[in-house]
Amino acid sequence: IEKKEEKIEKKEEKIEKKEEIVSQNSSTKESECPDFNNKINVFNEALINFSEPAGFTTLLTGFCELLNNVHQSKNTWMPNSMTSITCYQELLIVLLKFLDVNESMLQYMTSQSSIADIVIPILYIMYTSRNNPGRVGLLHLCAFILLRFSSEREFGVQLNQIVPLKLPIDIQTANGTLADFLILVISKIISTHPEGMTPLFENLMTILANVSPYVKSISMPASIKLLALFEQFTSPRFLFAAPQHHHCVFLLVEVFNNIIQYQFAGNTPLVYSLIRRKGLFDRLMSLPERLIEKAKSRQKNVSSEKIDQSALVALGDQEMQLQQQSNHNNNQQDESNTGNTTEREERSRTVSKSSTDEHDKTKQILNNTTSTNTVENLPPQQWKPTILWLEEWIAKLPIHTINSMFTALIARVEQFISEGNVSDERQILNFLSKTTVVGLLPLPHAIILRKCHPYSSNYHWLTTFVWAVIYLNNLSLAIFDGRAIKLFQIATVPAQ
Repeated sequence: IEKKEEKIEKKEEKIEKKEEIVSQNSSTKESECPDFNNKINVFNEALINFSEPAGFTTLLTGFCELLNNVHQSKNTWMPNSMTSITCYQELLIVLLKFLDVNESMLQYMTSQSSIADIVIPILYIMYTSRNNPGRVGLLHLCAFILLRFSSEREFGVQLNQIVPLKLPIDIQTANGTLADFLILVISKIISTHPEGMTPLFENLMTILANVSPYVKSISMPASIKLLALFEQFTSPRFLFAAPQHHHCVFLLVEVFNNIIQYQFAGNTPLVYSLIRRKGLFDRLMSLPERLIEKAKSRQKNVSSEKIDQSALVALGDQEMQLQQQSNHNNNQQDESNTGNTTEREERSRTVSKSSTDEHDKTKQILNNTTSTNTVENLPPQQWKPTILWLEEWIAKLPIHTINSMFTALIARVEQFISEGNVSDERQILNFLSKTTVVGLLPLPHAIILRKCHPYSSNYHWLTTFVWAVIYLNNLSLAIFDGRAIKLFQIATVPAQ
């Protein structure tokens, strides 16, 4: 019996030792396994802490090679000689994520001359996707990447490099810079006015405003496009469509001010274009008075106490038609027409100022009590444009630098034309390049760089876009039920 009890005790000791070993092994395994309850994204942490210069070079080279395949595969001598990748949307998503979480990666990319190999395919994708309603999200994605790039000073400097563009599109800049290509693509996107892109106009203009202090030379085609954008943004139909549309006017005026103050010497084509289109600025500043004059002429036919939004837009449409007729051949007119237009604008302003009592009476009819501080918070459906709103933001428009340049140069240009036989605009450009405005312009303003900071709404939009890309890439397998998806809407478009 004693021997049996000893054996039992030994077995119990062995069992206890085995249980201790098992408990130790289980504790070590638990310590090695990740804690899924801890909300740390390992991949995101790796992106944030990535700081090796050699790794940055490898990533930049990879992004350049893969993104350039988008247009290189469609621009070969032999069709289908280069395989086209289909994951460029995923590449752009990864690139945006890198730029959002890793500031060192953003600074490294913008300081390298090879950044052009990323900007060119991004602009090509934006240009080719502008008329496709299904690619509005891709346009937003590309615009956000360029907005992140433009927040760095080095990016604006890199835009001055000359790039020989050979793209399968109708935009070609012979010996032009990367800044010219950027301006031409943005102006093309805005002028075509694709559906769903209007909220992105302010971001596109912010990109130009950020890089404008560092652009040393803008070609004549790009300068003409900038003035065409100003004409579009200052048209009554665009201004009266939404309460925030006048922000684009402010940003474009900032572009002009930055170039005049900091890069005047190399941008004579833009200065020449501004002088020729001086009437656009005069018409914008006198727009409230001209609308009041038109309202007074129609007041006897108005039965209501106030003119609603449709009536004010109708008055603006009439003004815009007259403006388009007067500017139809503006690119072929000489500078004397600009002086005549200015005289007509001054005569119209003196006539309107002579009747101050009727002016104030008409303003009471057209205006509501809403000011610009509160009107922009209203939804577009509840907002109505008023003369008071128009006068408030026009009075804040920073065009003092542009007016000073007009005062200093228009008289000189007119005298040069009257004295010599000017047969080509290149002679005027040469004259402007030798003209200085030192001491004639106001003190240079501070350069403003608007940085893009990620917000919760940006994360929500990016998450929606990522899942939309995943859904579209898996239509053949049908692993998702489109009718049960609530994150985004699915619309079936018949094949053409």
